[in-house]
Amino acid sequence: MPATESCEHDSLTCKECMQSWLSSEFDSKGAESIKCPECPSQVSYEDMQRLASEETFEKYEKILTRNALSSLPEFSWCLASGCTSGQLNAENANFMDCVSCHYKQCLTHKCPWHVGETCDQYTYRTSGQKSKDEDAATEAMLDTVSKSCPGPKGKACGWRIQKIDGCDHMTCRSCKHEFCWECLASHREIKEVGNTAHEEWCKFHSKNLDVAWPFNVHA
Repeated sequence: MPATESCEHDSLTCKECMQSWLSSEFDSKGAESIKCPECPSQVSYEDMQRLASEETFEKYEKILTRNALSSLPEFSWCLASGCTSGQLNAENANFMDCVSCHYKQCLTHKCPWHVGETCDQYTYRTSGQKSKDEDAATEAMLDTVSKSCPGPKGKACGWRIQKIDGCDHMTCRSCKHEFCWECLASHREIKEVGNTAHEEWCKFHSKNLDVAWPFNVHA
């Protein structure tokens, strides 16, 4: 008698050895790749039902059922530790409340339910984009109330300096570099060449002054 329905040879394996083989194949390869111990023939559901031990067949059936359910797009397993339940979600909603343990989860993100946030808000926060936007907003706010010290030529400083009122001639507390608040021109260059060292759009550039004051008078 052939070992399986698809085998073309008589079985040379005893019942106990066949059960042991099927159990080992199932444990190592899962339910979909179990083969005959004597040839490459695939073992069918009917073969497992007839030849496997009761314990192995029970585990085999559970795996087949689980695989079939997992293939359904509207079915989801509970993510709670220790819970083996799952349920259909016919409306394809994002929220699932497990009927067995009442664990609440997000089906879109496969995580515990994000209380107080929509899925879009959760994605925005966890993707890192929210943090980037907040950093950009902080930088924009800082730019309205402070400026970064340009540092001496070739030596960028970056120290934030805030100016509330007073003279536009700034001195950095960090690197001691002196510069114009309006256009960041170096005070050393201004002393060397005059107000033409300012950017042309700067109010202290020579062409923008009625009288080309020395920089140290107004800045």
